[in-house]
Amino acid sequence: MVCQWSLRAVVCAAFVCGCAAASLTNPTAAVIGYSFGYVPALKGLVMAGGWGEPEWTPRTNVWLLTAPGWKAASPGPAMVYHSSALDTHRNVLVVCGRTNYPSKCVNAMYEFDGKAWASKPGFVAGVDGDVELAYDSARRRMVACVADSVNSETWEYDGVNWVKQSTKTHPTAVNTGMLTAFDPLSNVVVLVTITNKPDPSEPLWSETWTYDGTDWSIRAAGMPTNALMGGMAWDAARSNIVLLTTTSETWTWNGAAWSRKTPAQTPDPPRWAFTMAYDPLREVSAFFSGELKTDCCTQVYPIDTWEWNGSDWRKGTPEPCALFALSLAAVIALRRSAHNH
Repeated sequence: MVCQWSLRAVVCAAFVCGCAAASLTNPTAAVIGYSFGYVPALKGLVMAGGWGEPEWTPRTNVWLLTAPGWKAASPGPAMVYHSSALDTHRNVLVVCGRTNYPSKCVNAMYEFDGKAWASKPGFVAGVDGDVELAYDSARRRMVACVADSVNSETWEYDGVNWVKQSTKTHPTAVNTGMLTAFDPLSNVVVLVTITNKPDPSEPLWSETWTYDGTDWSIRAAGMPTNALMGGMAWDAARSNIVLLTTTSETWTWNGAAWSRKTPAQTPDPPRWAFTMAYDPLREVSAFFSGELKTDCCTQVYPIDTWEWNGSDWRKGTPEPCALFALSLAAVIALRRSAHNH
């Protein structure tokens, strides 16, 4: 009887997880202010920390996104409004930012190798804003840009210590929502910020800056609009940076200019306060959840995952045939067990 019940359950699971009926199991709760980055040892994207309803305190939750979908991982540090980037030489995910909100300029740091979280020296900035990270693989330096509403600072981590950089030029300051990525073709950190103060009556015009390890240079202004608090990642398969705005417009940066794309499907509903990361194994950029308003004072937090494959967006799905094959293997094994009994 036990074998017959188990066989029936697995056959059912095969149909649910099979090619004809694939669906993605998302994390159990919406979240914003999380970090998201690729971890080679786990062959997937790690989403850590953040916060959301109903408790609104920094979370320790860690989730792993791979081809079969999401699964919960061992807890990490409680952080919110932090950022992460992969140190491609040491193969560790560097996570830096706040453990409290607000934390008054104190930015803690951890490194994650896929097995354990290690606390490392952080830094105390002269401004109290979100940390945005990018790893300069050419110079082997982690670069952090942090700002308030007036000033911005640039910090570098050499694997041992953080050092504040004395640049002649500083990007336009905004305390939350700036976007960063490293462009390995041009060997520069790309940062997208805004040109104007937030105003609900007009779009947020953007500025694009690059950092070469010595100074910042402004490269473009105006477009994309509404980039602040969107998502951005380096797409290695297409050799460009992909950016999703808070109005669900998709743009790519080729090292010199932005181009707007017209995918057949776009993330719906549009939202902000999400983080995007690139998976080199599946060659997609992905993000989870976010925030949007349905009226003047009601926030909504979607529980969904979207992925960009270079030409279109889709709601994330696992590799259904791989799951189906596993299910069939289990069915065969249980059948044999049933006959033996």
